Amino acid sequence: MSESWGSGGGWGNPVVGGVALRIPAIQSPNYNPTAGTGWAIFANGTAVFYGLTITDGTITGPDYTVNSDGAFFYSGTPALGNLLASIASTGGTDAEGNVYQSGVTVYFGTGYLQLHVSSSLGDVPAAEMVTGAGSEDLHAALYTDVSNAGDANEYMTTWLLGAGSTFDGKQAAVALNSAAANGAAEAAGELIYFAPAETIIAYWDDTGIHMESGMTVQADTWHTITMDSGWSTVSLFDAPRYRLLPDGNLQLAGAATLSASRTTAANLNSTHPLVSPHVPLNTHRHRSYDSTATARFAVQIGGASSTTPGVIEGLANSGGAQIIEIDGIIPLN
Repeated sequence: MSESWGSGGGWGNPVVGGVALRIPAIQSPNYNPTAGTGWAIFANGTAVFYGLTITDGTITGPDYTVNSDGAFFYSGTPALGNLLASIASTGGTDAEGNVYQSGVTVYFGTGYLQLHVSSSLGDVPAAEMVTGAGSEDLHAALYTDVSNAGDANEYMTTWLLGAGSTFDGKQAAVALNSAAANGAAEAAGELIYFAPAETIIAYWDDTGIHMESGMTVQADTWHTITMDSGWSTVSLFDAPRYRLLPDGNLQLAGAATLSASRTTAANLNSTHPLVSPHVPLNTHRHRSYDSTATARFAVQIGGASSTTPGVIEGLANSGGAQIIEIDGIIPLN
């Protein structure tokens, strides 16, 4: 009987038997895992190909495709509507009909986060943040450009642009400037408003925050304090309320009364405490009264690190207090 029954496999072939490998692996003469060269196919079903060449330049996997247009990754079998991420030199449409962006992009619904070099801004590194919301007229973006490139006073600016709504298209922005290369200007930040023309509101540097000419710091609007059960407003006093002042301090105003006098501490707003940025760093004793000779509680407000941050408390009063009066200014730092 002949030891070989034909080309490609048989009894006399030491490598394959039928379609199965008879030996642990076959490999190219230059296969070297350490050097990352050559190729090998193993009998256990795995394979390694270094310097892989694919016909027509396309690799297709269970949930990805790599071709001359870029690399595309999907949530399952590639299909319209399930593109998760792409890497491409230019934008376009993939084989499934998904529109993709240039650069490295992650997609979520109709929104995406795109990292790329923006040619429209002068070939600068940029991150485009598109939510896909129906009211989004202008998307948010982050990018860094260079001014006076190559000159002695060269400097960089990192821009953070907020999204603009279809209501008015206006955008709030922050510009962070490096120091000039020759030290002619210090590092500084700017608060800017686009409506659509650029208006600088304020800037800050190592000397502090400075308002631009014609701009003023406005006080916060008053916020009503939601009182705990048992409290009510006091005639001739404002209802308890609070606001931030332009100098960064907290202003409290108003008074409240309990339905019955108490000798123990009483919280005014434990169910609805003040929240950041209206909470002082440390617990602050706000008003003090003689604990035996007045019907008013001494007042303190819980600091951010306390067990009752933002809670206004009437302290224990042996005289039987009934009124909490909170008018005054509280430092937040």
